Amino acid sequence: MNEQGSTAYNKAIKDFLAEAEEIVEQLGSELADLSDMADGGDFKPDVLNSIFRGAHSLKGLAGMFGFNDVSELSHNMENLLDWLRLGKIPLNRTLMSVIFDSHDLLTNLVRMLSEGDRSSCSNEIAACVARINACLDPPEK
Repeated sequence: MNEQGSTAYNKAIKDFLAEAEEIVEQLGSELADLSDMADGGDFKPDVLNSIFRGAHSLKGLAGMFGFNDVSELSHNMENLLDWLRLGKIPLNRTLMSVIFDSHDLLTNLVRMLSEGDRSSCSNEIAACVARINACLDPPEK
């Protein structure tokens, strides 16, 4: 890659990171709203749909730039949110805990990338994905 291409790529990475930070910040606000809905029983699909779109956008953008940790976690969050949207799993405290923990890890991953830290968090991601998958595969009654 020539110097001009490298500069354009670095700008694209900075733009991605700025957008990723905005997405995780927005997700945090919307997740607080979703948690309030879980507590109050007043479910608004538009909030959940917006959270789903945020996770979907982050997955795609991270994948484009090769940030596989962010992409993998976003993908799994997206699956969980889709099941919730489709009514396959209930909105409850346990699910909210998994979603909040996933969001916290996602926020940390984006922050690390913004600070130039490219270390892997594969163990943390694997543990978080296992919790997500446990929600998607509830035990038989």
